[in-house]
Amino acid sequence: MTTLTLTPRDTNLRVLFDLPYGDDARQRLDLYLPCARAFPVAVFVHGGSWSFGDKALYGHLGMFLARHGVGAALVNYRLSPRVRHPEHARDVAAAVAWTRRHVRAHGGDPHRMYLMGHSAGAHLAALLATDPAHLRPWGLAPAHLRGVVALSGIYRIHFNVHVYGLGHVFRGSDKRSASPLCHVRPGGPPFLILYAERETWTLAGQARQLHRRLRASHCRSELLEVAGADHRSIIHSIVDPASPHGTRVVRFLAPTGEPRWC
Repeated sequence: MTTLTLTPRDTNLRVLFDLPYGDDARQRLDLYLPCARAFPVAVFVHGGSWSFGDKALYGHLGMFLARHGVGAALVNYRLSPRVRHPEHARDVAAAVAWTRRHVRAHGGDPHRMYLMGHSAGAHLAALLATDPAHLRPWGLAPAHLRGVVALSGIYRIHFNVHVYGLGHVFRGSDKRSASPLCHVRPGGPPFLILYAERETWTLAGQARQLHRRLRASHCRSELLEVAGADHRSIIHSIVDPASPHGTRVVRFLAPTGEPRWC
């Protein structure tokens, strides 16, 4: 459990819970909003093997980003086995479209939107940023994203999902089409790819492979191994004041420096 220590600036933060971006009970998001003007916004997608997890577990991340002048939309999406790929990606695309449409009313800049995800959530974020098919129904494209922060993600779907007992998530789907690595092309948004020093099997290699493929396609990409972290701690330790990868993430999401505070 993460304990939050409130600061004087937190009294100006705004948090809105369970905003619907669709009709299903899982199609909800939470907004963590700094008291700033035209702030950047990160849509965060939680992990959990596409089968479990909840935005409520990442309130500390939303607070961390808002404290640093970055709005955060923490997204829930429908889970397996109730749905299969590509329904998870369709939900995230709907959440991105909703956030882009509504965030200006809350002080955010719809033209400074980022995707951020951990584990299965990083897979979904990377997929939307590389395969235009998922955002297209909403009149959007990967070019509408300022960048992607991908932590400990799965970027190639193949026999690995069966090894982990997750074959049902992608049953009947084209696993190549479900793999961000297979969609990298020139003109994509910048990536910040992070993986843990003690990473889950194959994922460090996939992170390096995605980085190389992005660079070969003349896309901006930065790769960072997080020392001392494992697959779970990499996302939760991001809020630690001494966390170098937390500082790097904030710098990626707010590259212009200090926000224009209210």
